[in-house]
Parts: sequence; C-alpha cells; structure tokens
Amino acid sequence: MPLPKLRLCIMLGIFVALQSLAYASSPGQYSLNISTNSTHYVGLHPVVLSGIILPSPESANTVVNFSVISPQDTSVYTSYAAVSANGIFRATIVPGISSDWRNGTYIIDASYSGATANVTFDWVKSPLQQTSNATANYSFMVFGTGAPTYTGTETVKLSGALSGPPEINGSVVSISVISPDYSLVDFFSAVIKPTGAFNLSFTAGNNVQWTNGTYKVIAHYENAVANATFGWKQAISQQTKQGSNGTQVKIPVIGGTEPSIIGYAIIIVLMILVIAAAIFIRRRRMNRLIR
Repeated sequence: MPLPKLRLCIMLGIFVALQSLAYASSPGQYSLNISTNSTHYVGLHPVVLSGIILPSPESANTVVNFSVISPQDTSVYTSYAAVSANGIFRATIVPGISSDWRNGTYIIDASYSGATANVTFDWVKSPLQQTSNATANYSFMVFGTGAPTYTGTETVKLSGALSGPPEINGSVVSISVISPDYSLVDFFSAVIKPTGAFNLSFTAGNNVQWTNGTYKVIAHYENAVANATFGWKQAISQQTKQGSNGTQVKIPVIGGTEPSIIGYAIIIVLMILVIAAAIFIRRRRMNRLIR
C-alpha cells in the first residue's frame, strides 16, 4: 500500500472514531425511558417509577426530574431521582397524600438533558378515604424506630401516635420502607388503636432488594405524613453466602463510566493504528529486499 494511501486510511479511521466520540458527548443525544410497577393504584399504595437513560450519563450526581400531573392538568407532586452509573434510576411516589388527588388518570412527566418521557397510571381513593370526614386534620405526634441501626434479619420495631383518635374504627397507617437507592423494599399497614397509637414490627433484610445503607420509613394517614430513618447492614453470614454464589466480572470502564460509544471509539482508533503500523513495517521490509 503506497504511503499516501496509508496515511489517508489512518486519518479516515481517526475521523470516524472522533465523530462517534462527539456524538456520544454532545448534549441532547440522550434517550429516556420510564415505567411504573403497575397501571392501577388504590389509596396510599406507592407508585414505583423506574427508568433508564441511554447512553449512560458521564457525570456523577446526575438526577432525572419528574412531575405527576393530575386529571385536572395540575401538578400534584414534583421530585427527582438519582441516576446510577449505568443510567438506571428509581423513585417512589405515595399518591393521595393531599386533597389535590382526585380519581382519574395521572401522567408522570420526566426529563433529562433535553430528553423527555411520560407514563400514565390510574388512581382511585380507597373506600376508607372516601368515607372519611374531609374536614379532619391529623398530624403525627411521634413516629420512630426502636433502634438507630439493624443488622441482618433483626426485627425492626416502629411506633407512633396521631394527634387524635381515628374517626373510623380499624383505620390503618400506611408505612413504606424506602431503600438507599430510593426503591420500595416493603409496604405495611398498621392498625390504629382508639388512642391514636400504633405499632409495627417487621424483619429487615428479608429479600434481595436490601443493601447496606440508610433506610427511610414513611408513614401516612389522611393528610398526615411522617418519616424516620434507620441504618441497616448485612450480617457476616449473609455476605459470605452472597460471595460464594460467584463473582461478577465487569468490563473495564474509562473515566468512571460504563462501556459506551466512547470506549468503542477509542478501541477503533487503537486497532487502526496497530494495523497501520504493521502495514508500514511490512512495507519497509519489502523495500529493503527490493534494494
């Protein structure tokens, strides 16, 4: 291969790789996909929103913003979800916690760096909420956990009290347990006593969704909302058991991000340079033999 053609091939390969690199890095080139864990919800049962950004964001501490739009076309909830290194995110929405929530179809609008997506779900009040006196005004006098930290499958103890007794006997407080990555790991109902007090015990670490970190417990009743936190970590026996199941092998990443178009572009450049060098060396040897 003549030297000018060799140089042309090298330059063309580098140009193609740089174009791929520019495409991956330029703003507005992301796609956003979201979904919910159900299409129909009743009462205070949490809506779990999950999604993915492609390609994976390169910067750390990235969030997806989202809003819940009511059938009356008004925003009833606005928040954000932290995005992991592989572009996946989750968030938990507890519906019906304000008087703005009405029976009907709701839209979740999400956005990230120019990319947008939406998903719909139907929501209705629970029979208990519908028969409750709308003029009642409750608040939590106290709500907390029995200990600041738990290990393995220890029993988590929750206790609390409302500012007044419930209007209907047998009323319950809805309790959601949210993991460090904002996903729902458990959902319970605690019966409220005539005094307004309630108690709940549950086993920590009872499924694979539990990971080491700080957990948030959110309690809801009528218009009252309260939350508490506790730390949780795996027991040594759990860590050993999980380690024996096998070791995950990840492809090396560049710049702290998952493999993407950037990594492939660099690989293409390196392959072109290696091939070009081999051709160049072979060319020089042939010239020496001819001489």
